[in-house]
Amino acid sequence: MIFTKDKFKTFISLCSFIKNYCDDLHIKNAKIHQKSNNSLFVIDCDLSSIFNGDISELRLSNLQSKINMLSVFTDADNISLTCDDKSYYIDDGISKLELRIPQDTILTNRYDEQLITSYNPETLMLTYNLDNSILKKIRKISDITSSQNIDFHISSERAYAILTDTAKNVTMTVFEMPYNGKLAITDAYTLKLNNICFLNIPPKTESNLAIYYDESSNIATTLVNIKFDDELYIDIYQRTRVR
Repeated sequence: MIFTKDKFKTFISLCSFIKNYCDDLHIKNAKIHQKSNNSLFVIDCDLSSIFNGDISELRLSNLQSKINMLSVFTDADNISLTCDDKSYYIDDGISKLELRIPQDTILTNRYDEQLITSYNPETLMLTYNLDNSILKKIRKISDITSSQNIDFHISSERAYAILTDTAKNVTMTVFEMPYNGKLAITDAYTLKLNNICFLNIPPKTESNLAIYYDESSNIATTLVNIKFDDELYIDIYQRTRVR
């Protein structure tokens, strides 16, 4: 298969984002569907806009080092990716890089279609556009306070997100808004999200947060959707119990 310069740069950018969550990358039939290292998140992405059927499976162990090697090809106009039974080959017409294919059993992060990411759209509790200004505030305050979580408080009238340090000496209301969900709720709910799904969103990308609530299981499914280019999106799922 052949990458154009722009598509290859998009792929490298995507890998650089995923390495914040995963040590390895496993693409199967142009799809990513794998757990993060800490098992808190499911990373899901359809790569059919840049991957074709020539490569049905791509396994990259030690993703950070592979990104460093692949990035030497970002100046080429076209980059080919081929494989045989033992190796992948990346070629820009001048240089060729050979990467041995790792066994999928050694991958910490593997493609797993059984990972649960389904939700009922009618159970939407909150949707919010994560613009660069909001993400900058989350990154800065989280770094200063060493906070690992964001608390969301949602009622039938209002929804707001809170960042605080462990001792609660510092508290920041990240945003507050009228309730905009589809789900009819009577009680006020609180849920705690690991904030790494916000900290690593690349600058100047379009991203959105949505929270869905299954009352029968008392579990919320949080979806952060990130647009990498006009055809490529990545979804970060997190499931958490609601209080």
